[in-house]
Amino acid sequence: MVTLSILKSQESNADFNSAFDVAIGRQIEALGKVAGSEFGIPSVWDFLTLVLLPDLAVQRFTLSTDDETEKRSVRSRLSGGDRRHVLQRLWKRRVVFGAQIVDLRMLTEDDYGSLLERRLTHEHHQLARKVSMKIINSGYQGTARRNYTRSLVRTLVQMSGVVHFSDVDLDHLDDAVEHADSVVWQTPGQVMAIDVALPNNKIKATPKSRTR
Repeated sequence: MVTLSILKSQESNADFNSAFDVAIGRQIEALGKVAGSEFGIPSVWDFLTLVLLPDLAVQRFTLSTDDETEKRSVRSRLSGGDRRHVLQRLWKRRVVFGAQIVDLRMLTEDDYGSLLERRLTHEHHQLARKVSMKIINSGYQGTARRNYTRSLVRTLVQMSGVVHFSDVDLDHLDDAVEHADSVVWQTPGQVMAIDVALPNNKIKATPKSRTR
């Protein structure tokens, strides 16, 4: 298991969090190859965080608080079966997005949340990977990125009512994601939500025509 001293050598808290998620995620992924079937059992995650690795589990998030709302958040970080579980979420990311994308360390907590909370991208792993690369390559950050991601995923969910998404046909998934992206940029309200969040109110230019 990777040592915390190595992780804590990171320059900032954000760097530590990112390094923690990748390094510990790799270890959990390796363990999952041996006992992956057991990872679907919530009590297994309870055992990992509360019995086997409690010192490690509490390193990632601030767990000491008097605020009731924060206390509920803490419980979700340590309760097996919860999507916010400090360790389980790292395993799920590597299952859905694959090690190659996760190890890029270019997806944010908001990105992961937007994609894993939607059944469509949670269940269709290849689609989730296509969408994640679209988000990464968009170049957006902060509010503009969140607005773009939300609009893109929402459009794909709407499309799923009439379009069959199959992880087998990768070309079809490419076309679907590109179409969803074009729909985002043809919808004035969605464009404005992204536009106003950009520095100096300037929309990012891309090779694709994105005129309003």
